[in-house]
Amino acid sequence: MDTLLHAVDRVTFQLSNRCPNAWAHANCPATLCADRPPENMAAGLVREVLWALGRHWYDGALAFHSFSEPLADPHLFFYIEHARQECPDCKIVLYTSGWNLDASLLHDLRMAGVHALNITAYSREEHKRLAGLVEGIEEPQVRLKRCDWVPLLDQYEREPIQHAERCYAPLADLCITARGWIGLCCRDWEHRHDLIDLAAVPFERAMLDERGTLRGLYERLATGERDLPICQRCDHARWWNSWRGPAPSPEELE
Repeated sequence: MDTLLHAVDRVTFQLSNRCPNAWAHANCPATLCADRPPENMAAGLVREVLWALGRHWYDGALAFHSFSEPLADPHLFFYIEHARQECPDCKIVLYTSGWNLDASLLHDLRMAGVHALNITAYSREEHKRLAGLVEGIEEPQVRLKRCDWVPLLDQYEREPIQHAERCYAPLADLCITARGWIGLCCRDWEHRHDLIDLAAVPFERAMLDERGTLRGLYERLATGERDLPICQRCDHARWWNSWRGPAPSPEELE
């Protein structure tokens, strides 16, 4: 079966469009969600994606965040357990503000098999608390930093720039939105360029990419060709974290 799953480095599930700490940062897209209807990813879609990944021996990264707080989702440990069952060689990655993280929860995350925990502290006091909490922890791998939000809310209205750096979206981080679409990347926070509706096309079939939607976009971005309006206004490049080795060349996608 000719599928793009062999070329995906990380799969990110946007479990929700809500974040309990969004109020603290005006530059976070989640700040706008207070005035918008809530969106929560269907548990059946998560299971479907994990089942398909397991069928293809996926061993890259799995992440459960995207402008949201994974530790606030009551399904998180269920999803992690299911991921470990379907994809035993995958790496579970979480990005969190650590707002409710304590020694007990940290222990549970470690026992659940979380590989990497990236914590963004929202204040000096929280940074100090979290630093003491994770000191000496070897598993999961912990990276703690102070919050430094990159402005994103004007992403669509900026003037186009001449930026031709190689970008590895969408295969470096295959984003699945709470509404159930394969998205372009996290920078497209309003989902203006969502690519494939997984309510209409099952995930495994979507990754066959019969219309070349993902393949063609990756080929162009990986060579520095930014033809989408949002990409023309983006000064960032989606890097390849190498969870599964080096970035595939366009020829390797054939």
